[in-house]
Amino acid sequence: MSVDAMATEGGAPRTLVAFDGYAAQDLVLSPDGRTLLLTSNRSADWDIWSVPVAGGDLTPFATSPTFDGEPQWSPDGSQVSFTSGRSGGTADIWVMPAG
Repeated sequence: MSVDAMATEGGAPRTLVAFDGYAAQDLVLSPDGRTLLLTSNRSADWDIWSVPVAGGDLTPFATSPTFDGEPQWSPDGSQVSFTSGRSGGTADIWVMPAG
């Protein structure tokens, strides 16, 4: 599985992230179109990862020993809300700075 990007003008798609043996879901693009957040189990737990659309490495954004997922950008792109089980018990909604 991979996440690919293609310019609105067309052309060949470019792979942003390749997932060999891992899954990805909840892909959300930042309001400025520069950063993609996604939920993946590539670290054995479901965590939120970030990748620049212009190219670069996939980096951890929100991680915990429990589920972190379902990211959503604030309209101005300054914050991200997500669901997490990090407080124990039920899942809660967390908000953190985007940068």
